[in-house]
Order: sequence, then structure tokens, then C-alpha cells
Amino acid sequence: MEIDAPASLSGLLRDNLDIVRWSTRADAEALPLQQLYRTAPDQIRALLETQGYFDPKVEASLDENATPPVARFKVQTGEPVKVAGLDLRFSGALAEDPERESRIARARATWSLTPGVNFRQEEWERAKREIAANIAAFRYATARVAQSGAHIDTEAHSADLEAEIDSGPVITFGDVEITGLKRYPPSLVRNLNPIPRGAEFDQQLLTDFQRRLASSGYFTTALVTAATDRIEADRTPVRVNVTEGPSQRVELGGGYSTDRGPRGFVRYTDNNLRDLGWRWSSAIELDRYSSRLTSRVELPPNEAGYRYAVGGRVETEDIQGQKTQRAGLSGSRLKTDERNETSTSLSYEMERFYTSGVLQDDRHATVLSRSWLINRTDNIGAPRSGYFLTADVGAAAQPLLSTRSFVRATGKLVWLYSPTARDTIQLRGQLGVVGAQSRAGIPSVFLFRTGGDNTVRGYAYQSLGVEENGAIVGGRYMAVGSAEYTRWLTREWGAAVFYDTGNAVDSLSKFKTVNGYGGGVRWASPFGRLALDIAYGEATHKLRLHFSVGVSFR
Repeated sequence: MEIDAPASLSGLLRDNLDIVRWSTRADAEALPLQQLYRTAPDQIRALLETQGYFDPKVEASLDENATPPVARFKVQTGEPVKVAGLDLRFSGALAEDPERESRIARARATWSLTPGVNFRQEEWERAKREIAANIAAFRYATARVAQSGAHIDTEAHSADLEAEIDSGPVITFGDVEITGLKRYPPSLVRNLNPIPRGAEFDQQLLTDFQRRLASSGYFTTALVTAATDRIEADRTPVRVNVTEGPSQRVELGGGYSTDRGPRGFVRYTDNNLRDLGWRWSSAIELDRYSSRLTSRVELPPNEAGYRYAVGGRVETEDIQGQKTQRAGLSGSRLKTDERNETSTSLSYEMERFYTSGVLQDDRHATVLSRSWLINRTDNIGAPRSGYFLTADVGAAAQPLLSTRSFVRATGKLVWLYSPTARDTIQLRGQLGVVGAQSRAGIPSVFLFRTGGDNTVRGYAYQSLGVEENGAIVGGRYMAVGSAEYTRWLTREWGAAVFYDTGNAVDSLSKFKTVNGYGGGVRWASPFGRLALDIAYGEATHKLRLHFSVGVSFR
């Protein structure tokens, strides 16, 4: 086989011509050569029509004296057919939709075969599927292409396209049908369901439901679809198919960051404690500065979506000359969805506090707190625009098992903006304040230090704070700001420059920011954003290397 054709079309012909497939068979000597040779030019023309070439010239020759015989085809495509006219029509209940114009405008924006573009059969079919899918994604689950046609003028090398998209009726959600459960009760799935019965069809709600199931930790796979083949009274059931994961597992893990150095953990999890669907997890965690033992029991979500949890921990920590031995108990009520989290908790913290190896005092506090997380970014895993906000307020009273009364509030805002596909600007601000007569008697976990990979780069981890007995300890006030610009050189790799400023102090009259600035590389990896930075700390006149993975939401 010898095919003389443009490189962009040669693969298409070789993959689809009958004479090519027959020529590679083991019994090629017995192939019906003359018949395949006669039909090949028509096959070539039909294949070229799918790519928009309706007037090709095919020169064919067959040398049967050669051993083996040689079939030659020379292809001249001629002028491609281009889209000249486009008539898109919409019918069905969409005609009465109050958002009809904006829905149609968004659907039209997905259409790629606009006038002047080369007509290709594959692109024509894809464009019809995508515009119908766009309408079907919200309210109109049964939207379809009711009628379509491509009118080709081979002499003018033009194509006039028409398509009618029938939205069908407005579809609402019905009952949830669950398959795959063996150990867990159906309520575990139903309580994760964000779809109210009777709500208008929305593909995003199905995606959110599936994401909640997949991230719950109870299932290895989860598939959520609308049963559009069984619609009754314009209502579609919701099909949920899950595969339960093992109820017990042991995890080993490790990692490295320039903040805390090498780290490792061992974690045991039982997702079905006492066959109630309660999750019990215990872990041992070690890194350069600390060792920690934790244990926690969490109940599945109730009908209102709330989860209740109790837990405890013991740990030792030695950072910047401050050593603490700490134990804590906590109980919390949480509510979480894809972009929001709220938590109310009551915790008791006990701490033995040392500086430079000298015991200072024992501290304890009972704290009632409330926290919020709001995520309004364009992509939860790899955001490029939008913002996320976290906030926390809490209080302790000395008569209620606390060595000192205090109130505490923190807040963090990260704002992302991408003026072009290759540019990203990130602004970050963080504030913290503890209202008390003195920091004495307040467990250090409620005070503030800063510096490191995700705060003020150019300084060691938690090296910015209050100097005391040769150590750096936490203060009652903290403020951090950052500006960063990233230029994406490819889809995955970028170069960044940044400026960080901030400090943690015990008196506002002594507050003075320290600055760090530098540059680095970014990699949008499958497991989150990786950052490698070199930063200069103005206050220390030193360069530091910073390495981190992911975007810090908290």
C-alpha cells in the first residue's frame, strides 16, 4: 500500500480503508485484490467528506506484477467546505423560561462550527451533542436534538447548517434509589443528599451528591445519575450506586516541608464502630518539632446535615525555644458542604509550658468557639480566581476551668484573580487578636506566632513572635499580608514573585512588620499546587528556601 495524501489525513485513510486492513492479514495472498482496489477510491472520498473535502481527486494504480502486488493512491483534497450559514432553533418548555435569552446565549457559546470554520462531520456531531447537553444540564434533563441538517454546496464549497434543540418539559427530582449497601443503613446515603425532592433538575446537584459520597470515607466508588429513562409526571428518580469500602484500615504516610521537616504518621480507622456507622480514628504523628497521639469518634450526618464528634490528643512540641506538653479534649458539631463549613465546639486544653528548658507554668482553658469557612473559588482543587474566607471566635472564663479569662478572634482572606489564562494574582490577609489583661496563663495554642512557608516567607517557621527567656513565644496580636503574581509558562508550570509582611506581638504599641520577598516556581500537579520559593528576610538579611504543596485554606 502506498498512499500519497496530506499528513493530516494519511492516518485517517490507513486506519479505515478495507484494502489497508486486508493487506496486513496473514492470508493476504488470498485477498480479493481487484474488488478491494475498485472500491477503495469511493471509500477515500467518503472518508474525506467527513473532514470537509467534498471534491477530492483520487488517482489509483495497481501493479500486479510486483511481488507482492502494490496498490497506489494519490489524493488531492481540493478546497475544503466551510460553514456559510447557521440556523439554531430552540423549542419546548424553554420557550417559556424566564431566563430563556441567557440560557440560549450560554448554549450558543458552546457551538464551535461558526461561519468561516471548516466543516467536519465529527465536529458537527460533537457540536450538536454539546449544545443539547448544555440545555439538559439544568431544568431540561431530556433535551435533545429534534432535527438537524447540513446542506452542502460542493461547487461553492459551503455548508449551511441547521439544528433544532427541543428542551422538553421542566424535569424535577424524585425519590432516591440506592443500590450497593451491605453494612451501612440507607440513612447514611440519604443524609448526604443535597437534592430536595421536587427540586428542578440540576446536573451540578448530582455531581455534588456524588462528591459528598466519594469523600465521606465510607465508599470506594459512588455513582449518582438521573433515571431519565423512567420519568413519570416530569419527575426523575435519582439513582445512587455505591461500593462500600473496608470498614477498617491502617494507613502509613509521610512527607516533607521546609516548615516542619520530615514527617510521618500511622493511622487506624474503623468506619463502622459497633456496627453503627460511627467513625473512630486514632493516629500517631511525628515531625521535626512534635509528636502527637490523637483519637476521635465522629457520627454520620443526621437528617439536618450535622455531624457530631468527640476527641482527644496528647502532644509534645519544641519550636523556637518554646517547649510545651499538651493534652486536650473536645466536642464539636459540624456542617459541611462543597463550599462551606461551620463548626461549634467546646474544648478543654491543659498545657505545661517551658522556655529554654525552664518550666514557666501550667495553663488550662475551657473554650467555646465558633468557626466558618467559605469557599467561592472557581475550582476547589486548583483555584485560579475567586476567594476563600475563614474566621473563628472563641472565649474562655476563669471561673470555668480556665487559668485566665480571654476572648479570641481570627480571620483569613485569600483572593485570587486571573486577568488572562497565563496570569494569576493572589492577595492574602490574616488577622488575630486575643483580648485579655495579659498572655500569662493562656495556653500557647491560643496565642500567635508567624513566619514560614504559608505566612511570612524569608523567616523560619514560627520565628516571629515575642522574645522571652531566649525563646520565641506567642503574642496576643498577629497580622500578615501577602501579594503574589504568577506567570504560567505552560498549563502546569509557572514562575512567581511575591512580597510578604507581618508579625506577632504582645502589645499593639510595639507592632512593627517585618518583610520578606522573593520568587519561585509553581507546579499545578495532580495532587495540588506545589510551590518552591527562595525568599529574602529583610530583618535577618538571610535567604531561605520554602517548599509547600497545596493552597492553605485555613
